[in-house]
Formats: sequence, structure tokens, C-alpha cells
Amino acid sequence: MKIGISTIIDNTNYGNRLQNYASKKVLLNMELNPETLNPIFEDKYKFYSKHLIKRIIVNLANILNFKNEEIIQRLRVIRFESFTNKFVPNKKFFINDLNDLSNMVKDFDYFITGSDQVWNYNFRPNLDIDFLQFVEKDKRVAYAPSFGVSEIPNQYKEEYTKYLNEMSYLSVREHAGQKIIKDLTGRDSEVLIDPTMMLDKEEWLKVTSKPKCMPKKKYLLTYVLGNQTEEFKAFVSKLAKEKNLEILNLLDPLNKDIHCVDPGEFVYLINESDVVITDSFHGAVFSILMQTPFVIFERQDKEVSMNSRIDTLVSTFKMESRLSTHIKSIDDVYNIDFSHIDGILKHEREKAINYLKNAFSMN
Repeated sequence: MKIGISTIIDNTNYGNRLQNYASKKVLLNMELNPETLNPIFEDKYKFYSKHLIKRIIVNLANILNFKNEEIIQRLRVIRFESFTNKFVPNKKFFINDLNDLSNMVKDFDYFITGSDQVWNYNFRPNLDIDFLQFVEKDKRVAYAPSFGVSEIPNQYKEEYTKYLNEMSYLSVREHAGQKIIKDLTGRDSEVLIDPTMMLDKEEWLKVTSKPKCMPKKKYLLTYVLGNQTEEFKAFVSKLAKEKNLEILNLLDPLNKDIHCVDPGEFVYLINESDVVITDSFHGAVFSILMQTPFVIFERQDKEVSMNSRIDTLVSTFKMESRLSTHIKSIDDVYNIDFSHIDGILKHEREKAINYLKNAFSMN
């Protein structure tokens, strides 16, 4: 069977690229034929193409200035695109509306939407695509998508209720999303682990490579998407000093070698790190998979709480002790037990595979 994957394609985000790879790999392991869809609206493409030459000239004028944040960011995107082209190539569709997309996907047996925050109203302008409105209802399968938030504002509830009711199979990535679906539609849905957790450590190491920024000594890796508070900085500094660790700030925009680490190198760094300090869902996920000691800080720069994903993660894997509010001493950072993780992963993986088999009428 041919399965279309509808997800976010963001060549700046580690979790996004890695979950897309994992979704494809899971379906391949089920002996299915997956393909990631990349619909591109033609009017927007023409607009960006029109200004492409100007952007190239600007970039060439600054290409030697590696301290320039804009150029470093562009180099980072190129590294991500290279990873995508190698491991998760996608099928591009130039479209004007949903009818164009409908005409191009007739060869697919089913479509999955997810994982990632495909249902987050904050930054998803094309929810009709994210809810698979371009195909028949019985072909629409939600594979651990995330709302990214704990509740839907009133102005979106009618739209979300309609779309959710028209999904053939419903699953989500966090308990808050399960509650949203129940409240809006009365329907039950399964909470499934993120696709990245469907692959074991050995499978992930196959896509890793050693980055240029690898320190010669033991290091502490920070992966922080929000603001670094003074409390956070003091904690990292104290931990690094006491354990004699070099500090690698993964998203340092002024450090080309660190900031341009690709998704495979990201996994490598987590695996080799002495400890990971993060406010990221996928930072925590890969720390669990690599069995690297880690601490989760609450993200600080979001008006709307996005912690529901992490709440479900630490609850499912009995890792509440990894929340920074539970860390009272440096010893607590390393007082971590991974012995129960394999059993939980086995159970959660079986649940996800059974869900997909039912959705694709394979049972």
C-alpha cells in the first residue's frame, strides 16, 4: 500500500526532520510504501522566486562574513536540506487550491497527518491540508499529531470540531490533545508516542555523523528553544564547573560549527554528551533514547503553554525526576535510572503498530 505523509517540512527544526524520518521508517518497516507530501502554493512560490536573485546577491555579498547571523542561518538550512534530501526526500506538488492536490494524490491508499504540531493554530495557516481535507474521509489517519497547546480558543472550536469529526482514525501525542478531541467531539482517541521513539538507539545511530564542533573533553549540551533565564545560566555554569565540563550551546547563532549541526549530528551530540539541559520535547526524547542524563527546564518565551507534550512524555516514561523543579543538587542530575525504559518502549511501540495496522485495514 502507498501511504502519503502530510507533515510540517521545516529545514530549521531538529524534531521536525527527525520525526518525519521516523514516520517514514516505521511505515517501511511495516512493508508499506510511504511518501512525504510537500504541497507548495504556486502564488507564494512565484513571489519568492521573483526575489530569489536579490537574495542570492545579498548572500554572496556577505558569504565571507561567517559572524553574520543571517548567513549562518542560511548555511544551517542548507545542512538540514541535505539531510532531508538524503534521508527524507519529499514529493513536491505545485498547487493553487485543494482541488489541485486532490487530483495529484489519487494513487495513494491512505494518508497520515502528523506527527509534530500539525494541529497548532498558532502557526498552521492551512489546517484543511493538515486535517487531510483533500482526500476521502476513510483515507484520513492521524498518527500522533500534536495540538501543541492545552486548549483551543473559542474562535477555532467550530472549525476544529468539523475537521476532527471527519478523521477516520484519531490519535494524538499528548493527553491534553486527547482531552481536546473528547471535549470537542465526544470521540475517544489513542495517545501514541512520537514516531522518533518508535526507532531504537541502534537505528538512530545509523543516521548520525560526528560534527566538527565535537569537543576534546567531556561536555554539557544545552538545547534551549526559549529564553535562557539567569536561573538557567547559573545552573548550567555551576554544573559545568563542578563536573569539569565544556559547555556546548547548540543554538548559538554566532558559532557557525555548532549552529549548523544537522539532524543526524544533533543525535550524535546527545548520545556523546555527559548531560543534556533542554526545554525541548525532542531534546528530552533523544536523551531518553540515547540514555543520556538530562534535565528539562520549562520554556520561558511562549504566551501559550506548550508543555503538555513534555508532561505526557515524562509521565509515560516515569521521568518526572528530570524536571528542573525536582533537581535539588548536582547529584540529582546524574541520579537517573533508565532500566525501566525498554519495557515501556516495547509496550508503546506495539500499541502504535496495532493502531496503524487497524487504520490501514492490515489486521
